[in-house]
Amino acid sequence: MTDRLESFLTARGEFFAAGWIEQPDAPLVRRAGRALRRQLERCAPPLWRGEPLYPAGPYSLWDQGAALHFTYPFPSLSYPSGGNVTSQRAPMGR
Repeated sequence: MTDRLESFLTARGEFFAAGWIEQPDAPLVRRAGRALRRQLERCAPPLWRGEPLYPAGPYSLWDQGAALHFTYPFPSLSYPSGGNVTSQRAPMGR
């Protein structure tokens, strides 16, 4: 059953999800690693037009319209007032 579901997901571009279910009895860390590996093996490479590719830019290796994908957590900046800012990124250096 897992092989059929894995093939189904792969055929639809859900590479991360297919890798996640590849070894259903493996520890979570191994399953996550397998999912990342399958995503990077099969995702479309970016077309470079001079813009930053990593960690930010118009193209993402992780989010290519799939239902399940990997995201980096953004660090939270704490202020003395107790407020947090999680949506701001550090400026890109040139």
